Amino acid sequence: LSPLLIYYPAAAATDAPQPASPPPETHRQNLVRRFGSEAAQTLFHGFGYAVSGAAAAPGRFPILVFAPGANLMAFDYRSILEATASFGYVVVALTPAERTTYARLADDLSLLITTIDRWIADARDSLGAICDGGRIATFGHSMGGAAAILAASRTARILSAANLDGDFGQPTDDARPAQ
Repeated sequence: LSPLLIYYPAAAATDAPQPASPPPETHRQNLVRRFGSEAAQTLFHGFGYAVSGAAAAPGRFPILVFAPGANLMAFDYRSILEATASFGYVVVALTPAERTTYARLADDLSLLITTIDRWIADARDSLGAICDGGRIATFGHSMGGAAAILAASRTARILSAANLDGDFGQPTDDARPAQ
C-alpha cells in the first residue's frame, strides 16, 4: 500500500493552525497542471489543526477509509479529512498508484481494511487501540468515490460508503454496497 495519511480525534486541541508537511515536489507540478499556480500554491502549503503524534482521545472510534480522485494524493484532501476526524472518526487515507483503475483502487481499499485489522489485533499498537473494527465505511472523491462504492459491494464489513462526485464506469457501473 501507498503511504497513508491518518487522522484521529486528539486528546487536546490546538488553537493555532499548523503548517502541513508538503508532499513530494513532483506533486506540485501535477497540481499546477490541474489547478493553476495560485491554487497549487495554496494546496501545497496548506495549514491545518492536526498535530503529528498527538495523543489520541480516549475511546474507540469508527473507521473511515478514504481514496482521492485520479492523479491526486490524500494530502490534497487534508482539510476535509482532518475536519472529519474531529467529529470522532479515525480517517485513514491512501494515495493510489498513478494510472490506477477503479478495480485496483477498490482492492487497495479492501486491503487497507485488512491492514487496519492487524493494527487492531496488535495489543501494542496505539492506533489500533482506538479503532472500532465493527464500524467501517469507505468514501472518496471522483475515481476514489466510485472505488469506495465498488469496495463496499465486494466487502461485507464495509457498513456504508459515500461517493463524492465520482463517476461510474468500468466495473463500478453495477456496484451496490453489500450492506
